[in-house]
Amino acid sequence: MKNIFHAFKPKGITFVAIISQSHVAIHTYPEFAHVSLDIFTCSRTQIAHLKLIKYFKRKFDAQTVNCIAVERGPKITFRKGPRPNRIFRKTASMFFKKAL
Repeated sequence: MKNIFHAFKPKGITFVAIISQSHVAIHTYPEFAHVSLDIFTCSRTQIAHLKLIKYFKRKFDAQTVNCIAVERGPKITFRKGPRPNRIFRKTASMFFKKAL
């Protein structure tokens, strides 16, 4: 696992967490009360994405969330079983009640 963090002056951040075969990237734009969140995981379902989006919505006190889900590549089987894993990429744009 690796985390990359950069703070902008006077405010705003870019943060990337690289986790095995997944990543989460966060870019804040306080001057526009906006956060862009990019989640890429190898997962059978989108439940993990939804949990992360709900978590960040609460953390950033988001007023609205716009999401786009992109399923990339063919079905990929990582282990034997009746349900193959798929690679999902979900992006979420969050607009906040207040500037960060």
